Amino acid sequence: MTFSVQPTGMVPVPGGTLTLGASDQSDNPPHSVTVAAFLMDLTEVTVSAYGSCASAGQCATPPSTCDFGTPNWGVSGKENHPINCVSWTDANTYCTWSGKRLPTEEEWEYAARYDDGRDYPWGNTALSATLANYGMNGTTAVGSFPSGNSKLGIQDLTGNVWEWTSTWYCSSPPCTGTSGTSRVLRGGSWGGPASSLRVAFRNFAISPSYRENDVGFRCARTP
Repeated sequence: MTFSVQPTGMVPVPGGTLTLGASDQSDNPPHSVTVAAFLMDLTEVTVSAYGSCASAGQCATPPSTCDFGTPNWGVSGKENHPINCVSWTDANTYCTWSGKRLPTEEEWEYAARYDDGRDYPWGNTALSATLANYGMNGTTAVGSFPSGNSKLGIQDLTGNVWEWTSTWYCSSPPCTGTSGTSRVLRGGSWGGPASSLRVAFRNFAISPSYRENDVGFRCARTP
């Protein structure tokens, strides 16, 4: 594959205090958090963008098979799809290489809900096929569902691929541990049920080394 650098751009997320979680989420009950201002990638990291890091010898080339499913890597026409089948270490390495970092799960949910505690990035309108890629057979190019953008304009925060965060999973956030057995995933995916696309929904991988065809990431940065 031939790669070119395709900067995704970053969206400023103003800091503030917001109630995260939901009363019907047993592992994410309502809790107040204060988040400092940060920037978040406009889109999930694409195959092409990740390829720039791999071509530079700084990121591991994704394997030809995953722990589950098949990768977008090496598939013609999917250069602008999210990179998938990448481990937490792969994602963290890419963000570091690009001068960024993985977002915490509190930052992720705060960016998705922003200042009004909405159920989905686009608001409280019920999920539909025009708002996110879910219940499908694979990924779509990033930015394919503009009607589902967040209030701040961030794309694909729900659906397409689950997104790695920097946070170690615990059963009741806020999670402040510095070690653990699994990292938090957020956002639901193309293969997930509708319930997993609510911004209060939390998931976690079997281990940070796990590679699945519906898991990718985006980066954040402290101003």
